[in-house]
Amino acid sequence: MTKETKIKELESVVVRFSGDSGDGMQLVGSLFSNLSAELGNNIVTFPDYPAEMRSAHGSLHGVSGYQMQIGASKVYTPGDKADVLVAMNPAALKINAPFLKPDSVVIIDSDSFLKEDLERALFKTDDPFAELGLASVQVVPAAITQILDYCQEMLNRPLAMLDGVEETLKKLSAEYKLVVATKGDLLDQERKIAASGLLKYLHHVEVMSDKNVKAYQKLIKYLGVKPAQFVMIGNSLKSDIQPVLEVGAHAVHIPHADTWVLEQIAQEDLKNKNFIVAENIKDLLKLF
Repeated sequence: MTKETKIKELESVVVRFSGDSGDGMQLVGSLFSNLSAELGNNIVTFPDYPAEMRSAHGSLHGVSGYQMQIGASKVYTPGDKADVLVAMNPAALKINAPFLKPDSVVIIDSDSFLKEDLERALFKTDDPFAELGLASVQVVPAAITQILDYCQEMLNRPLAMLDGVEETLKKLSAEYKLVVATKGDLLDQERKIAASGLLKYLHHVEVMSDKNVKAYQKLIKYLGVKPAQFVMIGNSLKSDIQPVLEVGAHAVHIPHADTWVLEQIAQEDLKNKNFIVAENIKDLLKLF
């Protein structure tokens, strides 16, 4: 394994996800390829199903895969050998080792490369990369299983409603068409909105892949209103305030202590921008 980070600029890249049947490789591959296409790339995909659909966990016969070639210009095949391999276990690494390009990047689930996992994949040493002769690849270990466990825990947490939300929405919905514009996983966002019990106050729910100028322009057009008739209320200066002001609409910023750091921007980036700052959601009843 090489320890030096190598950066290459490519016209196209071949990515392969591989793991046990049932790990969701086909789903992950589909989501990844759909997102790549949405961002304007050309793609060709190839789902690779295992010889045994429900083989023993971590065995060589149950490895499932999904390969795609992503290109800035036209691509015509899913590719022969991979530039990037995401290996969920040692069996996936062993099966796909012959199909890796020299100096490729291999992302592994470090939670699934323990001694017993290596033994299931019939490795004889504790260094699968040396054993397979993969001295030139760049290995990126990530605790994927642990991350997924954290995500599952977050999904199962009860929804915590901010004080005054329902009271405020109930009163505002009597005079205004209320819309939730959010971003994230569609199913998760729909689950949270349904669990909140607030759907009865909403005219429309829009789940965006990203909150940018283009997305807000599309939403405003769909609603059939002018930008001057649209007011966005949110806690993120980057996603809720800045792009809305650029569209020519209005915005109300309600700061929150738990706002994600990637959603924060410098105050000077909004210099000379006209928007209202409210202390909490109940203050909206004084504004509208």
